[in-house]
Amino acid sequence: MININEFWKKREPKVVYSYVPEPTYRQKDPPEMLRMAVELIANWEKSGANIPPVFIPDFGTVTTAKTWGGKVVRSSDGQQIFIEHVSTDIDAILDVNPAEHNPDVAQAVTLYKEVCRQTGRNDIRFVTPDYQGPLNTAAQIMEQGEFLVAMYTEPTKVHTLLDRVTNNLIQYMKDLQAQVPVSGSVWPYMWLPQEFGVSITEDLMPLVSPELYKEFGLPYLKRISETFGGVFVHSCGEWSHNANVMAESGINYLGMDFCYPYSKIEVIQEALPNLVLQPGFEFFKKLEYADVCEFIEGMIQKRRDNTCLWFALNSNPIWPMDKVRRTFEKCGVKDISFGK
Repeated sequence: MININEFWKKREPKVVYSYVPEPTYRQKDPPEMLRMAVELIANWEKSGANIPPVFIPDFGTVTTAKTWGGKVVRSSDGQQIFIEHVSTDIDAILDVNPAEHNPDVAQAVTLYKEVCRQTGRNDIRFVTPDYQGPLNTAAQIMEQGEFLVAMYTEPTKVHTLLDRVTNNLIQYMKDLQAQVPVSGSVWPYMWLPQEFGVSITEDLMPLVSPELYKEFGLPYLKRISETFGGVFVHSCGEWSHNANVMAESGINYLGMDFCYPYSKIEVIQEALPNLVLQPGFEFFKKLEYADVCEFIEGMIQKRRDNTCLWFALNSNPIWPMDKVRRTFEKCGVKDISFGK
């Protein structure tokens, strides 16, 4: 097995993949999450996974906004979790004193320890509940459209809000790391020891211009990066219009989880070299590739020498793993995959 610490130090080898059974327990109620996670991990060796087991305590994208008091609600089908914004008025939000400690920290750690106890395993990795970045979190606390407008009409107050949100996010991660070793976040299915940094979601980034992202996004992401040693960023959608300001920010980017065809690997590599890239794809759209195996080959062919590709796969039927493994073997990555 590849030594994960050596991998992140050297970002070698240049093409790797990880495969895990799909964690269908994500966003379930805690008792059901525990039951399903224990069952999944108890059968880990039979699943074909090529990395150690992982517990993914996912309580939805709302975790980082909870400390501000918004009401958490489930969708009518019970499958998704949302949070009602605290206010459309930034002054009202700035009057709120958020809780210092996030309630999902204790919940996640308790579930993790119980999964370890019930499975009798001491090798289970822990990833954080969805670690939404400062912009994403603020856009759940304040109604998103009004938050974006306030960047133009109330920029000083937006900075005050983002500063407080960032303080809260840093405390959240410190609380987790003080209790359990953290190996990344819920997206993507990668393994990032906390010694190297944190994984974070920046899904509001596609909605803002380079000028706005430079002013309102990057300074706060940089604080998180400097606090924890680096950031691996997940972002859906088309965000590469911000790649140049990201490159100029001084942030220690470890890598990016991007979604093809919205963001293109060629553009990312041009502006942000020497990263670990996880190529996701929008399987609902018609792509230039006939299937996922052609997509994998295409990404490998477009990889520059200073880029590491990490394909983070799971047992969802969109990944026909027998064919995928043959593709990896054909492309010469079989012997440098994580595990067997």
